Amino acid sequence: MNEGKVLVAGNLGATSTTVMGSGSLLGGSGTVGSVLWNAEATYEWQLRSVTDWDLLRVSGTMDLSLLNSGDKFNLSLLSDGSFDLSGGYEWTFLQAANLGSLSGFAFGTDITNFFNISAGGFNGGVDATGIKVLVGSTADGFTSLNIQASSVPEPSTGSLMMFGLGGLVMTRLLRRKVS
Repeated sequence: MNEGKVLVAGNLGATSTTVMGSGSLLGGSGTVGSVLWNAEATYEWQLRSVTDWDLLRVSGTMDLSLLNSGDKFNLSLLSDGSFDLSGGYEWTFLQAANLGSLSGFAFGTDITNFFNISAGGFNGGVDATGIKVLVGSTADGFTSLNIQASSVPEPSTGSLMMFGLGGLVMTRLLRRKVS
């Protein structure tokens, strides 16, 4: 499908194949048969709370073979912005009985370079640079894709103190050389 919108709420059809082409949009929570993601299609993933979010379940094959670092799928992250995500979180956004071209990837493999991640609708101090897409674990016959959100860590008190101490030492050494 090109230029269309599919919102899944329940079961779309265990034997059907959904092809997400350029300009198409997939969203909601539910189960579909098999899915082929093409570059420039979009999945809108919504976080309602840190324990309630959209989950797409593919009972057949999730085909990502057309994606690569040059031909990316759009992943749009949405929330109401009332969450403090600075501690970092990880959510499963997709489960598939067969991840097709990713079936050989190990748990934790970073596949972020297959995605254009839009976090404009996502709040909590996390921008797109702090978001990764990882191949997740396999459970109940389904392998997952996970969104990992982590903010850029602020310098710790210890590192700031060491930086300041280093500056004082350098200043002292430079003053000795001038005298």
